[in-house]
Amino acid sequence: MKIGIISGGFDPIHSGHLAYISEARRNCDFLLVGVNSDEWLTRKKGKPFIPFEERIKILQSISDVTYATPFNDDDNSASRLIVKAANMFPNDKLIFMNGGDRNKSNITEMSSNLISNLEVEFMFSVGGEQKLNASSKILEEWKFPTVKRNWGSYRILDKQKNWAVKELILEPGKSLSDQRHSFRSEHWHIVEGLVSIDIEHVNGTKETIVIGPKESGDIPEMTWHRAYNKTNNPAKVIETWFGEKLTEDDIERRNSNY
Repeated sequence: MKIGIISGGFDPIHSGHLAYISEARRNCDFLLVGVNSDEWLTRKKGKPFIPFEERIKILQSISDVTYATPFNDDDNSASRLIVKAANMFPNDKLIFMNGGDRNKSNITEMSSNLISNLEVEFMFSVGGEQKLNASSKILEEWKFPTVKRNWGSYRILDKQKNWAVKELILEPGKSLSDQRHSFRSEHWHIVEGLVSIDIEHVNGTKETIVIGPKESGDIPEMTWHRAYNKTNNPAKVIETWFGEKLTEDDIERRNSNY
């Protein structure tokens, strides 16, 4: 009998996991799914989103999963899961199956002394060479939702009483509206790309600044400004707000490009 072995945090489970599980099941007679611990998830990403008890119940309800089990992942590998499978099925063929983001160069199980005396076949790109989704991306989008605009997108990364941090993507050939803010100043730091900003100060003087990666520019309160991306590549900006009112509606426009 072919014993398929897969492992993961499955936190949260998504379409990429389902494709991984489904294809793994088609390649074996019995699919053993190792579910990583809450401690493993804490080491990997700070804390689990769904507790272990919930994750394993969800996996046990999936028809392609023959058996879902915890295992000792203190060494951050699935080596002890493979040992567990060998003890459960001493006379059967073991196949350790890896998803599309794993290969011979980035899994530790292939060189583990714990399984060096076991006959284990390794299979890669199960469920497709490209991940259909990623738990970390799902959680990041849940925590920092992206807002789409005709010029690109933005998301609020952090917000406190008198300051906020915003990530802004300005697409090639696009510009923001000509605008000013009554209650906040802005500090623009360019992470990627090149941004041109036309500025009209409160005393009426005008200037255009061009800022690139690792460079910054400041826009005081009540200062008209319009940002452009005149290049062929997206520009990524980390925008820090300071002021009494930190809302998207603190904006006055002189055109309708927003």
